[in-house]
Amino acid sequence: MRPSSIDEIVGQDHLLGPGCSLRLLVESDAMVSMIFWGPPGTGKTSLARAIARSVSCRFVTASAITSGVKEVREILEEAKRSKTTGLRTLLFFDEVHRFNKAQQDVFLPYIEAGHVIFMGATIENPSFEVNAALLSRCKVLTLNKLQAQDIRQVLDRALTCSERGVIVPFMDDSLVQKIEIEEDAMHILSESADGDARVALNILEVAVASAVARKRKQNKVVHEDSVQSLPSLAMVDSQLENPVISRKTGMVRFSCSPNLSCESHSTVFEGEHQRPSKRSVRDRDMNTDDGRESEAQNMTDELQSNCLSLTVTDPKGSYLAMDQPSVMEKPNSNTIISVKVMDVSGSLQRSHVLYDKKGEEHYNIISALHKSMRGGDPDAALYWLSRMLEGGEGPLYIARRLIRFASEDIGLADSQAIMLAVACYQACHFLGMPECNVHLAHCVAYLALAPKSVAVYQAIESAQQHVKQGENEPVPLHLRNAPTGLMKQLGYGRGYIYPPNHEGLIKQEYMPPSLRGHKFLKWP
Repeated sequence: MRPSSIDEIVGQDHLLGPGCSLRLLVESDAMVSMIFWGPPGTGKTSLARAIARSVSCRFVTASAITSGVKEVREILEEAKRSKTTGLRTLLFFDEVHRFNKAQQDVFLPYIEAGHVIFMGATIENPSFEVNAALLSRCKVLTLNKLQAQDIRQVLDRALTCSERGVIVPFMDDSLVQKIEIEEDAMHILSESADGDARVALNILEVAVASAVARKRKQNKVVHEDSVQSLPSLAMVDSQLENPVISRKTGMVRFSCSPNLSCESHSTVFEGEHQRPSKRSVRDRDMNTDDGRESEAQNMTDELQSNCLSLTVTDPKGSYLAMDQPSVMEKPNSNTIISVKVMDVSGSLQRSHVLYDKKGEEHYNIISALHKSMRGGDPDAALYWLSRMLEGGEGPLYIARRLIRFASEDIGLADSQAIMLAVACYQACHFLGMPECNVHLAHCVAYLALAPKSVAVYQAIESAQQHVKQGENEPVPLHLRNAPTGLMKQLGYGRGYIYPPNHEGLIKQEYMPPSLRGHKFLKWP
């Protein structure tokens, strides 16, 4: 499902929009060495392949995961030889950050000499993971994290593209011709992918397979009900007598006991029905019991091998028995598969209903968590925490909110709260989900049960408001530092009393003149 051209790349308009640098380079076939930096699933590899289709270069791919310095040097030497024939080489090297800085030096002489156009890809910050020499020879292009609408565009293409889209076998000899997806299911899928198109496509594939399995199961139930509604042919086998084969039509007719009539129908699923062999009829004596018995068995085998359907009726025309092929239906080549919310949710293995990480419900639940802790209800706080975790919220986001809460709502009432919240963030960073859930729960419970004070929060709000609205007076001279002789001559630091040299509090003014005696922090 990779894009076939740069026009199909989504979410990177800052690079590929009209008049943007990368588009101009591609359209003019004047590529330079560059490094793509962006989160997983943003299209770094797809962009490289799309560029390769648009420029006149020999395209070679390699990865730091599967290739060592020896293999890379062989590729670079081949590029050097190709350059002598006038053929440029575009080398896409994925996961370039996996090479240490010494290994990355292998590219330098070939890039410097113009033997290869280097195109690296990394999810790590190139400033830290790519050596300075290589970085200086490449243009760094940042790929943005895909938004939900970008993911949706990728999914729509996967569902509608007949050549590169989702194709799932439905029955033995048919393919699904159309896949439909519920709007809510599409919304959940595009939001839950967290900007990773690869993840979204994988989830879609599993969800479609789930929908196909459900459709197949439904059809099987209908088929079994049809079969069970008819008596078995074996129930009337004992009443079939004197099989006769028409040499013109190949039809088989049996003489039945007086209360039954039998007729055969040639329902053929694939190809033309071949009539039973004439020679097999001529060579057998149909006037003896052994001959009839043997020929009846032969005809039964012939019927099965040629997909014949034998129908047995009574004199009134009511069905009494029917063999298996008569109720089998040819798979429908125009099968429509509907992907539902339960298919997507099942593929994710977690609930995304009523939780949107960037929508209203996201803010509703974080607000409920905050207010539950502020109100001292640990049970409610743990419930809302669980809703967020099961909804796929990142643990680091929650931990950051807890750090804020520790100072905003607890503050000086329990200064241990901020230390616990910071420790919780570090634990979430070290472990990740699902192991860090207990650390989040520990912190949430502690903050909910801790004494509360908003004195610090109100004090900083008041001070900032005053700065925004009031005049910003100069710092009093006695509070200024005086590192040079000139500053001392100007009176900087003159009259300042150094508190450690005195016992107890020293009466000294620290506010500008207009704010003397003003209190921002109201704390006993």
